[in-house]
Amino acid sequence: MVDDRTREEKRRQYRKAYWQRFREDGKRRIYGTLTKQEHRDITALAKQNGRSVFAQIWAQSCAYRNQRFVPSKAIEKQIATLYIAIHRIGNNVNQVARETNGWGRLRRPAELMKQLAQLEASVEEFVSRPWKAEDDS
Repeated sequence: MVDDRTREEKRRQYRKAYWQRFREDGKRRIYGTLTKQEHRDITALAKQNGRSVFAQIWAQSCAYRNQRFVPSKAIEKQIATLYIAIHRIGNNVNQVARETNGWGRLRRPAELMKQLAQLEASVEEFVSRPWKAEDDS
C-alpha cells in the first residue's frame, strides 16, 4: 500500500515536471475528435498522399492558415521536377549571358536572372494556391 502511494506520488511529480517542460518549449497540445466517417476520409486521403493521418491534418491546417493548396505526394514530385527544370533553364541563361557578354551584345544578365526568379515565383504561386472552379478552364 505504501509502495503504491510512493509510486503514484512519483508519477504525479513526473507528469507535473513533464508538462512544465512542455509549456516552456512554447508547444501546445491539441486534442480533437473525429466521427468514424471523418476518420475514414482523412485516413484515405493521408494514405493516398503518402502521409500519416497527423501529417495530413497538419498539412491541411497549415495550408488553410496560409491560404495555400495541399498537393499530393505525386504532385509534390512533379513540382520538384519543375523546379529542377527551371533551375536548368537558369543555368542555360547564365551560360548564354556569359557567352554573349564576351561578344558585347548582352549587357544585362542580371535582368534575365530577375525574370527567371519571377518565373519561379509565378510557378510557386500557381501550384500552391487553392484551386477554384474557374481555374479548370
